Amino acid sequence: MLLEEQGPNRYFESNLRVMGEELLLLDSCVWHIRVFCVPVDGYAKIGEKVIWTSKEHFEKVQNFAVKDNPGRIYLPFGRLEEILASKSENRRDLIWKNFFFERHRKKSIRWPSKTRIASPTHVCHPDIFKELAGLVKFSSKAKEYFNGKT
Repeated sequence: MLLEEQGPNRYFESNLRVMGEELLLLDSCVWHIRVFCVPVDGYAKIGEKVIWTSKEHFEKVQNFAVKDNPGRIYLPFGRLEEILASKSENRRDLIWKNFFFERHRKKSIRWPSKTRIASPTHVCHPDIFKELAGLVKFSSKAKEYFNGKT
């Protein structure tokens, strides 16, 4: 829903409304995409020992329940797993208020939910659209709308 609503507005051509939980939604989206972006017939080894197979991985994904710890679905070859294994600033940033990339399940976090609304200049002042159109590449939809208003 949020992507349908705001996705076409990537370059702030129309009014923007955010509810404040977009970072939490992004964390969820990244985690869900990553668990499916693995080789179908893949495996990982340390020496001669197989430590991960795609078959076992997809079984875990299929049996995953909302109450489960997302950290139990592990990708041993992933860049984010490298970051999680380190004691770096990147690790701290990755796990900050992130339900999906912390090894220990967070039960709750404090998250300020604030609605923010913004309007681009050409929406507030349609008379400057023609001047802005010479500087900014607008979508055909925005051009059609604002050229009819000015």
